Amino acid sequence: MGSTGDIVKAIVPEGKYKGTWTGALACRKNGYFDIKNKEGVRIAQGINHKHCKVLSRVDGYEYTTECLKVDGILLMTKVTSILPWET
Repeated sequence: MGSTGDIVKAIVPEGKYKGTWTGALACRKNGYFDIKNKEGVRIAQGINHKHCKVLSRVDGYEYTTECLKVDGILLMTKVTSILPWET
């Protein structure tokens, strides 16, 4: 399915975390996943892999994006910087 750090979109149909969640994946030992936001705070816990779709796989770099809007309409998103992760 995915590995820790992958960016996913999860559409959860029922339960405490019902709704649509987008963020970084955190794998659990029991096979379920947590989803974290940009600040690293868990926003959804115990999500089944069936509800997740991988948007971007971890490749060792951290990406920053910038959205261009005109009159509130999203025209495009561009990558503004690519930074290697520090080890």
